[in-house]
Amino acid sequence: MTVTLNDIQASFHSIKISDGTNTLAIDSNGNVGVTDAGGSLTVDATDFDIRDLSANTDSVKIGDGTDFLAINADGSINVQGSLTTVPGGFDTWKVTSQSVSNTATQLAATPLAGRIYLEIQNLGAVDVYVNFSNAVTASNGLKIAKGSSWSIDLDDNAAIYAITASGTADLRIAEYAY
Repeated sequence: MTVTLNDIQASFHSIKISDGTNTLAIDSNGNVGVTDAGGSLTVDATDFDIRDLSANTDSVKIGDGTDFLAINADGSINVQGSLTTVPGGFDTWKVTSQSVSNTATQLAATPLAGRIYLEIQNLGAVDVYVNFSNAVTASNGLKIAKGSSWSIDLDDNAAIYAITASGTADLRIAEYAY
């Protein structure tokens, strides 16, 4: 006897869907599951179209198999774990300490690879002057007053120099890269 799809009736017929190893099954609640030793179903990007999801009826768990992302009541998420926080969304950053006196000194002489941004914080008791030339002076440099900071988009091929009019300044140089 030949049965066509039009002839199938739920009360008389059943269809098993299988890849030869795993069989899909419908439980008493009408949910489709996998009956195999692992109890799992792998869906790849070609099988799953997220455009068909409905916010009213569908949900997707995001996780590593052990821990899953949870949405707070206000719609926000919390990020926990062993993440390294990098300011401003940069991939890497480093901070170095450097002393500058009345002799022109190159800052971050060994720059962070891929650097795109640099910040200078003057923790010293004297003002600092910066310029892109090693001929920087208090007359031609940009002043970074004691207790303040300055930042600039600056790649790792660019050199920046600092000097004080007198005395020694304690600087922190933060470099950021993607």
